[in-house]
Amino acid sequence: MAWRWVLPALGWLAGLALLQACERLPAAGEWALLMLALALAAAAARRSLAALIVLAMLLAFSQGALRSQWRLDEALPEAWEGRDLIVSGRIASLPGATQGQG
Repeated sequence: MAWRWVLPALGWLAGLALLQACERLPAAGEWALLMLALALAAAAARRSLAALIVLAMLLAFSQGALRSQWRLDEALPEAWEGRDLIVSGRIASLPGATQGQG
């Protein structure tokens, strides 16, 4: 019975490892295929342990790729690359001395 949960967890790790091995994140058309594969695996996961493992792998790959894309979208625009920018700020406070540290 324990294998019913260990094998999908290994599938999850395999999905993350597969994402790490990719040289780029999925493009729009690849996302459509990935969503189709997720739907098919989810439909079959109730009847088959192998489909549950594949579903876990696809979910991990998708979730990791989506979070990676969100992080990349936070980057500065390419038009700003190579340009000098002026950044201003204000010091709100300085760290206080802590007893026992010199």
